[in-house]
Amino acid sequence: MQARQHFNTDAVLSVLEKALLLAAILALLPGGLTLGSYVGARLGAAAFTAALFYGLLTRLFGRVRYRWQGRRARQALRASLPFALMAVLYGVNERVDMVMLERLHSPAEAGYYAGAYRWADAVMMYAWTVLPLFFAKFASTPHDAEAQRKLLWFGQRVVAAPLLFAVAFGLFRGEVLFWQFHHSRPDELAKMALCLRILFLNVLVHAFFAIYSTLLTSTPTRAP
Repeated sequence: MQARQHFNTDAVLSVLEKALLLAAILALLPGGLTLGSYVGARLGAAAFTAALFYGLLTRLFGRVRYRWQGRRARQALRASLPFALMAVLYGVNERVDMVMLERLHSPAEAGYYAGAYRWADAVMMYAWTVLPLFFAKFASTPHDAEAQRKLLWFGQRVVAAPLLFAVAFGLFRGEVLFWQFHHSRPDELAKMALCLRILFLNVLVHAFFAIYSTLLTSTPTRAP
């Protein structure tokens, strides 16, 4: 889509699956959300997005006869290897801290951290949902500094404002977020709230600077 300059369409498609999944989960919550219903909702959102994307490709570019090209496939696999390694490292990084806490202290301490990390991860999902929209928009203006500046300022407000609100709430009233932990003792809730405040400092940094990484990765660099 970006190669054919359909940046707005690419931006919408990049977040459509997450939006559909969120709507499906909200619809399922009143009747009770189970693992099976969640898997079904996620599969349905992905299948609908894939079908819609294929339909748009057919409408925009006509029916394309797919043929296997081994040489091109090998090139694509080699080129995608760095991104695959990044995905693996991100996954490992998310678990290293919990494993270290368990080994260095105790499984209980790791559990307190995990309870707090779920909230930090949930808040950051807002950023990872919104940022792809700006990735496509930045890519549409690679040589227009003024347009990029305006888009950067707009994106800074869209990304930062909700995250800053969440960070402020977490720093000052973080213990309220653990209302579902009915079987936890007050000292355990206090530890989870402390972990949450530390993690939300990281969210605070992302609130101010995540949009800049989107700009850098979506626009080409110039050789000196």
